[in-house]
Amino acid sequence: MEQDIQAMPQYHREHKRNNLKKYIPPKKDCHGLLRSPRNDTKAGLRHNLIISQIHKLLIKRQKTVAIAESCTGGLCSALLTQVSGSSKYFILGVVTYSNKAKENILKIPASLIAEKGAVSKETAKLMANSIRKIASSDFGIGITGIAGPTGATPKKPVGTVFIAIDSRDKKICYEFIFKGNRNAIRRNAALKAIELLKTLFVKRNSAVS
Repeated sequence: MEQDIQAMPQYHREHKRNNLKKYIPPKKDCHGLLRSPRNDTKAGLRHNLIISQIHKLLIKRQKTVAIAESCTGGLCSALLTQVSGSSKYFILGVVTYSNKAKENILKIPASLIAEKGAVSKETAKLMANSIRKIASSDFGIGITGIAGPTGATPKKPVGTVFIAIDSRDKKICYEFIFKGNRNAIRRNAALKAIELLKTLFVKRNSAVS
């Protein structure tokens, strides 16, 4: 059964209107959990550790991944392929930046984008599902958001990002509010997507480990 939203109690609170979990960055970190390695050596080491861990997990379990990105512009794909040997699990990465690209490449209905918005949980979920099916991969990741400085709305401020991960037996989607400038928001979103994939992957396989 599809699970649209999965709770992460330590970082999320329920947004009752749409049953969505909203990310609340810790006050001590103006850029949320994932800061740029240039500004924080410890954060940089942590990011590299997460990428190394998911690299090893995917190879060990012989699983594959494909990514459909919008606001991150290919950064998530770049991070997942920065380690030698990533071709064993990385199948496809596309940047569907415009609405037309989402419609033509990922087959997301124009009516859904018009009703829910390109930056929405519905669009993110379909991006992840579609790219997984196109690539015939085990996991699909969909990322869509507002990196700023323009594009914000009263309900969706700059930094709003929806990240969805899709597999045959589990589907999750989160809303995040990342802080910082455009570059920080884009990088943090890409890193968070990889972190979520790792978390989902570990939970998914814990029962058979």
